[in-house]
Amino acid sequence: MNQQILDTPFKDSFFYFLEKGETIIWQGQPSLVTPYYDGNDVRPADDYDNHIFWSLLIMGMVFFIFIKQIPIIAFVYFFGLLFFGKILPSWVRNKKTSIRYAITQKQLLFQFKKVWSNNTTCYSIPFSKIKNIVVIATYDVERIKKYFREAEQPIPDFYNKEGLDKIGTIFIGTHHPELVPFETKDLNTNNKRHQPTIELLDNVEEVAALIKRQIQNLRY
Repeated sequence: MNQQILDTPFKDSFFYFLEKGETIIWQGQPSLVTPYYDGNDVRPADDYDNHIFWSLLIMGMVFFIFIKQIPIIAFVYFFGLLFFGKILPSWVRNKKTSIRYAITQKQLLFQFKKVWSNNTTCYSIPFSKIKNIVVIATYDVERIKKYFREAEQPIPDFYNKEGLDKIGTIFIGTHHPELVPFETKDLNTNNKRHQPTIELLDNVEEVAALIKRQIQNLRY
């Protein structure tokens, strides 16, 4: 690799990066649990169910068809429900399932697939090039609940989900960050990260501990 931190990217598979005797010991992808999507049911917002969405959608269609005086309002109402109830959750779901991660005895592997495309690219960061890792929890559940209690507001069902406090992101500090040829983004805000990240992992502390063990195994 000489002066490169990461190997030349390959398409389609992590296995192009594996050396003889090297195996993948963990694979994963970003959590699908978000305020817009809980992994099972599509939700227009935190605490709306599908039957509410469809009821409001039908009401919007009735306004649009029969109340000729407010066609613009009816159109905006209909489009808003469609966007927040179906398009946005689908976009979040597709974006997160297009990213995969893997850990071997020697490296971290990243696979990025463009949403609604078959263009897949993989990258590798060898453990020998990693300086440190930092874990940041995605949802400070207790702080959020405290905010709602102090505001005397009901806590949204989303923040009572089991395991929500275990979701987090791993920030990867490399010895030469200027040589990293790819970028990652905050999948909740779509903002660019300034260093490589493994985003929104369930049981993030367990994955971070595995990475630290593999780094130590190479050093000693």
